[in-house]
Amino acid sequence: MKRILLLFAFCPVLALAAGVAESAPVWNGREDFENGITTLHNPATPMAAEASVLRPDPMWRIGGEDDPAGTLFGLVTDARPTPAGTTWLLDSVLSTLYEVAADGQVLRTVGREGDGPGEFRNAVSLAVLPDRGVGVVEMMPSQMVRFDADGLPQSSVSLGGDGGGQALVQEVAVHGDEMVMGFFSTNFAAGTAEINRVLGVYDLEGHEKAKVLHESETQSGGSISLSAGEDGDFINNWTVGADGNVHVHRKRKEYLIETFAPDGTPLRRVRRDYESVRRPEAVLAAEREQRERMRERFSTHAEMHIEEMAPDIDRIIPRPDGSLWVLSSRGRDAGGSGCVGVFDEIDPAGRFVRQVRIEVDYDAEDDQFLIRGDRLYVLKEANNAPDRTFSGGGGMMMVQMSSGRAEDDEDEDKEPAPYEVICYRLD
Repeated sequence: MKRILLLFAFCPVLALAAGVAESAPVWNGREDFENGITTLHNPATPMAAEASVLRPDPMWRIGGEDDPAGTLFGLVTDARPTPAGTTWLLDSVLSTLYEVAADGQVLRTVGREGDGPGEFRNAVSLAVLPDRGVGVVEMMPSQMVRFDADGLPQSSVSLGGDGGGQALVQEVAVHGDEMVMGFFSTNFAAGTAEINRVLGVYDLEGHEKAKVLHESETQSGGSISLSAGEDGDFINNWTVGADGNVHVHRKRKEYLIETFAPDGTPLRRVRRDYESVRRPEAVLAAEREQRERMRERFSTHAEMHIEEMAPDIDRIIPRPDGSLWVLSSRGRDAGGSGCVGVFDEIDPAGRFVRQVRIEVDYDAEDDQFLIRGDRLYVLKEANNAPDRTFSGGGGMMMVQMSSGRAEDDEDEDKEPAPYEVICYRLD
């Protein structure tokens, strides 16, 4: 009899457990094939009803008015954590690398401006190398200036593949013994220019192993246009996942992630139901004024198309667990002051599982941010940097324009704040 009573006593518990299982989040998307490629179609809303909110504490702050060491930056444009727990910061204006400990102490500085061993200029990004060294990516000429684990200069690597011509590389992602890069290359002949856009996989000496995407066009006239950020742009809109696969978002008005294997094989597409957002008129007006100012400054007649719609996907951030955090146009603008954005989390199976809101010391008007592995870096005042001009051989010149945000009278009278970098750990 006792055994029967005991069994009845457990019945409500079993029923409760079954009820919990039945209420688990369910994926309401569908899977099919597009041109022979597996495609996952996600609904507009995630599986989890409530967004997760992360409020990490700062690990360290460097620069700014309250820096006890008095560190002054020219402009930090990239940050990369190392397996040892330190961080490399790239100051592109001062042509200097800073290695920063986990407690914020600057352990050493490496590099200076120039063209000799251990020197660089026109730097745009950096990469941590498998031998614990670090490489600085120069845009013009496109090469990686390398330093070993002790900060000593090593031989540089030409970037842009084996196809010849003038290459313009902006970022390199190193994964194991390979690196991925997207770039323009130009070949001039008889008043025309052949423009190649390439996203490819290379060995660590810069030799091509596979093309992921490739397009060519021919332009003529006294000046050529190498515009990034337009519909179809894939050389800037990509990332490398924890497994080495390459994720591309090249359709401006489509929430579409295309995944390729390191050998260039298309693996999967992930879509989400999404309505595109028009950019604010004040921002469009500021960009038109900025483009016209550049025309006058450089006496160029190159076409400068301005996109009125914001890209559905602003960026994709790979996570260590194999998931992807996707910052949409709405997610970028949803945070407000004190929030870097609301990210869509796509799990390794391609399902839209939840949204993640990250709240830190951040102002979208003035600041930029980078997420690298489990670190979030806020680059204070980076949007207020002046335009930068890169020059190279063959009469090539590229202008990297500032944010183009709308300014008012208060902005003109505002005292510029010093550049500062804040590091957070994302657990």
